[in-house]
Amino acid sequence: MLQGVYVCPKAIARARRSWLLPYVERYFEDLTAKRFKKRSLRLYTNYLLSFGEFLERQGVQDVSRLPEW
Repeated sequence: MLQGVYVCPKAIARARRSWLLPYVERYFEDLTAKRFKKRSLRLYTNYLLSFGEFLERQGVQDVSRLPEW
C-alpha cells in the first residue's frame, strides 16, 4: 500500500522495518479514503515512522507499552 507514495527502495525498506507498520498502514488507508494528497500522505507517514524509530530507541516496541513510557 505504501508503494503508492514511496518510490525510493530505501523508503519502502524503512517502512517495512518499522514495528508500527500495521498501524501506519491502517492510518494510511484511512487518509487515502479521505482523498488526502500523496504529499500529505508521505509527510504523515514519515512522522509516524520517525516516531516509531524514536520509540524503538527508547526500548518500546509494543503499542500496549506506550502508556508506560
